[in-house]
Amino acid sequence: MIIRQAKDNDIKNIFEFNAKMYPKKKIESQHYLDFWFSKSSDELSNSILLIDDDNTLSGQILASSISYYFNSKVTKTVWLFDLIVDEKLRKEAWGIDLLLKCMEIHPQSLSTGAGPSALPIHKKLGNSLLGEIRKYIGIINPWYIPFSIKRPTIPISKFPNSVKACHQEFTLIDINKLPKITKPFNENLLEIARDQEFLKWRFFNRLHQYAFYMNRNQESYFVLRSIELKGIRIMEVVDYRCHSLETNFESIYQAVAQVTKSVHLPIVIYGSSLSLIDKILEKHNFKSIGRPRPILGFLKCKNWKTEIENRNFAFITLADSDGETNWI
Repeated sequence: MIIRQAKDNDIKNIFEFNAKMYPKKKIESQHYLDFWFSKSSDELSNSILLIDDDNTLSGQILASSISYYFNSKVTKTVWLFDLIVDEKLRKEAWGIDLLLKCMEIHPQSLSTGAGPSALPIHKKLGNSLLGEIRKYIGIINPWYIPFSIKRPTIPISKFPNSVKACHQEFTLIDINKLPKITKPFNENLLEIARDQEFLKWRFFNRLHQYAFYMNRNQESYFVLRSIELKGIRIMEVVDYRCHSLETNFESIYQAVAQVTKSVHLPIVIYGSSLSLIDKILEKHNFKSIGRPRPILGFLKCKNWKTEIENRNFAFITLADSDGETNWI
């Protein structure tokens, strides 16, 4: 058995392995992975593979290149996801060996979603808990619920061109008008970078259609798409950014509500990793649902223990997690 970085000639085996390991995914394996590996010409090599002696792929950690701002520095690293080992090898703890190899190659990586049994193992390996991302759901207009059952995906052409909220105007923009973002919106947080190349790859792709709204005066934005949740078509807030979250997030919330009403959807879902976002959503009667997903990182952050415990440390949205891309 060997553990190594993925190569170009591994791609067919990776497609087949993922189709086998995730048979219930609603998105076809090759289509899903083509999206993740399309970010750059060498993106595939970020992922780590477990290879049998007969050259059979038996385990993986997929990785997507990112940058993040923290403590007045920008760090280039990867986002880890889809760690899985063939069932016949799990008793031999090859998953831990994959993680150790990943730590060697990507020493400052980030991830979310470790389960209750895996979380203690991550911590023992030096993967620090940086917070949690919670899914918040709220009803915008209950009268739209019956009309949203089994409703198909809403095309971006049906979304309004602009909306006004809290004296701010958000305009629907295309790929040619994306901003050049070169610094964090909130310097006191660990914040995943949103440079122009990331925005192009993440929100203007063939996997899903996203509506990108921006307020150029405030340099703030939010990203939406409609998804199906338990048979009901709802609005997902995939990503959002603004300066001074405590004072400006309310305008994003109100603008999202207006867009949602305009396309006659009843419910909105957000991802939140910060207590101040929690409070604003809860003020509007949003409820946290499901198990919060731990945010993990191979970083030294003992000096920020209080901020982490108070959910005032890592700014992560649904756009950072691979889970969002699996929704339809």
